Amino acid sequence: MNTLTSVIASILFRIAFLWFNIFVSNKVGAESMGVYSLIMSVYTVLIAISASGLNLAASRITAEEIARGNDKSAIKNVYNCITFGLLCSFCACVIIFTFNEPIAKILLHGKVHSSTVKKLCISLPFISVSSAISGYFTAIRQAYKMSLVQFFENFSEIAVAVILLNIIPRVDADGICLILILSNAFSKILAFIIHISLFYIEIKKPKSVGKGTNTIKRMFKIVLPVAVSSHIKSALSGLKHTLVPLKLEKYTNNCGAALGEYGKINAMAMPIITFPCCLFTSIANLLVPEIASLCVLKQNKKIAAILSKIHKYTIIISVYTISILILYGCEMGDIFYKNRAVGRYIMYLAPIIPFIYYDCTVDAVLKGIDKQIWVVLINITDTIICIILINFILPVMGTTGYILIIYISEIYNGITSNLILKRSLKYKTDTANSIIKPAVSAIVSASVLKLFNLNTISSFIVFSFLYTLILFILKAVKKDEIKIIAKM
Repeated sequence: MNTLTSVIASILFRIAFLWFNIFVSNKVGAESMGVYSLIMSVYTVLIAISASGLNLAASRITAEEIARGNDKSAIKNVYNCITFGLLCSFCACVIIFTFNEPIAKILLHGKVHSSTVKKLCISLPFISVSSAISGYFTAIRQAYKMSLVQFFENFSEIAVAVILLNIIPRVDADGICLILILSNAFSKILAFIIHISLFYIEIKKPKSVGKGTNTIKRMFKIVLPVAVSSHIKSALSGLKHTLVPLKLEKYTNNCGAALGEYGKINAMAMPIITFPCCLFTSIANLLVPEIASLCVLKQNKKIAAILSKIHKYTIIISVYTISILILYGCEMGDIFYKNRAVGRYIMYLAPIIPFIYYDCTVDAVLKGIDKQIWVVLINITDTIICIILINFILPVMGTTGYILIIYISEIYNGITSNLILKRSLKYKTDTANSIIKPAVSAIVSASVLKLFNLNTISSFIVFSFLYTLILFILKAVKKDEIKIIAKM
């Protein structure tokens, strides 16, 4: 129930978000999308300050307390997480009100007014509270409720933004950023109201009372290392994204062109590349309490079995996605964005997909087995490497260098995370079913397509059908494994 609802909600949102992203980019152009991507990198830093580690602490400690039969301690921990989150969000607001002008002038190239930057603060307290409550519901195996809340949150954001963009006929980069920030704030407030309502309904139900434990100490043990390291990571990540258009400008000698190329890759191509990530994000969120509970019960063999299946199906979906994007990448650029350059970027970035998708699930497992600090440390070192490479490569190679850096970053992140996991948990990888058979299925399906002169849509449907059929014929995909994942 949790997995199915979470996956369906995530897919629906991803489709809506992709449509919305295409709608906005076609309305305002690549340069404004580049500016919006920059202000969102600032927003990401603020969210990290406000809510880092809260969802993880609420989810993991709740799962552990329930496994010990102590429901009331789990609820008390959520209140502790909320209090800490509100304090952190206040600090984030102070930072943005202090430095809004330098951010607008330097980081955002003077394209966004400082008053617009200040409005990023509106949603931060609501995000903090919602993050802690969401972790609680994930731990008590009611993640489907959070999926439904996220569904309403995301669609309300898109609806408000579309209405405002249609009311206001012409907007510049500052206008588009203001509209999207306000629509985002509206959706976060709506989500907060629903989260609070669901939480108070849930805690009124009878709860078991076990032996009292010090959840505050355990909360800080999880939150503080993650928060401090996440703040560093987010600040470095923000710096990285800010440097990209600056260094591209040295290559192009044109600020608008640099922002445009940055927008094409980050705001147009990458949403299509990461579209199937909704499957892995949904499963990854459910893996944290699942793995945490199994760790408490010391069921390492069951953990290893789950990891093997997740690894296999991640690669199977990755091979399918790579094939689709290589076969139809240019057409996607033309159809969605009316821009063939975006289509080429989609094709160039497609082979990196397995590292992106698998890293998402590996990170969730590492958090579940109390190795979350490794996740952040890997991300920090990855970002530092990227910053160094951006400074030296982009002024010489331009967008080609940026794509190369994305490859280096994702490969490093994926391999190092997997090595840490392999050292912590021993699990088998089914090379034949997870790599060889999917590759054979993709090659055969693509070869069959060349025998017929089909249009893009028909070709896509035939390829998808053949790929799935061959996997079942080769017994790479099994119904019982899918049922196990769906029951999570």
